[in-house]
Amino acid sequence: MSIKEEEQFDQKGFILPGDEVGRATNSSKLGPGLGVRKMVLISQRCGCLKQRGKWLWLDYLEKRYVPKVGDQVVGQVTHKIADGWRVEMGCAALVSLPYMSFENATKRFRPNVRIGDLVYGKIVQTIEAEMSCIGPGYGVLPSGGSILRFAPGDARRLLLHRNVIAETIGKKFAFEIACGVNGWVFIKATEHKEMIIIANAIQRGLLVANDQMAKMNFLYRLLGFSMFDEVKRMNLRQVIFQVLNCAMIVSSALMIWKGLIVITGSESPIVVVLSGSMEPAFYRGDLLFLTNFDDPVRIGDITVFKVDKREIPIVHRVIKVHEKADGYSKFLTKGDNNAVDDRGLYAPGQHWLERKDVIGRARGCVPYIGMVTILMNDYPMLKYVLLTVLGIFVVIHRE
Repeated sequence: MSIKEEEQFDQKGFILPGDEVGRATNSSKLGPGLGVRKMVLISQRCGCLKQRGKWLWLDYLEKRYVPKVGDQVVGQVTHKIADGWRVEMGCAALVSLPYMSFENATKRFRPNVRIGDLVYGKIVQTIEAEMSCIGPGYGVLPSGGSILRFAPGDARRLLLHRNVIAETIGKKFAFEIACGVNGWVFIKATEHKEMIIIANAIQRGLLVANDQMAKMNFLYRLLGFSMFDEVKRMNLRQVIFQVLNCAMIVSSALMIWKGLIVITGSESPIVVVLSGSMEPAFYRGDLLFLTNFDDPVRIGDITVFKVDKREIPIVHRVIKVHEKADGYSKFLTKGDNNAVDDRGLYAPGQHWLERKDVIGRARGCVPYIGMVTILMNDYPMLKYVLLTVLGIFVVIHRE
């Protein structure tokens, strides 16, 4: 079916039995609820017309589930047979579940499935309905849960909006859920009272229209994070533990920084290049590692120095050195990308730098990693916002 032929279908939101949908072609792929009469697609049920590529089907509310290959289903084991079990899931006949349809099952080691157990799997055959529990998340569901039964159409709505439902309920309760296309929904929570609340919430969610559910999904993703809900879940001991954990992280970072100062001899062992005056040796945003030992300054050394009335250190290369016999020295610096030396950057009346002006000399660098620091200097509020968010995350994150 070409693109033009796809556009011929009347995309109605809701159609009635007997309505003409469009003209059928040899490449048309029809799903449930539609039939062909004289090369014309006719609606056989009452529901919403949906299309995906070449596939066209009718999403209608059916009372009894009809198995389809690939459907994820929840069922209950009712009979034991020679090669497996029979499972009830609300369709016209029982569905077979072979014992080899489980992960790691062999003829010798069969899975431990008992009458009354709830299983979660997918339909693999429809002529004689058969399901399989091979796959991530499939298998015997844990005991102690509860089953809700809905119409298959409602179950499809739950699966369509499962993210917003799970996120909304998950903010209040820890629970497990398995939703089958057949309309059976398994839920399990810590307490029986919580399971009742969750079941009522799911049933009320089905009363919300699809477009409203989509808006709710967007709003919950935008505004769903609530630090107060997380704090309310903690007792006093957990809150104190999280605060101490945050203090330990800050003190550990401070100890590491002080340790680097002692090891390198520099009051600022790590600096960020804030300008392009040293290109191509260093670029804006490069992270430099410094040392400040007592060895003399030589021509060619890349020094980081600080002058009076300037808060930000400067990273430039030494181009001239004057040294006396007693070891006292003065030197002149210049940026590799600058046309003149740095005398215009020094303090008024200062023409040379001394050893006391040096913070350190560059020993290594990591390219562009310091762009985060530059952004924080350009936008000071960003720094406080980031530190606040990180602090809140450390306090409320309980793992």
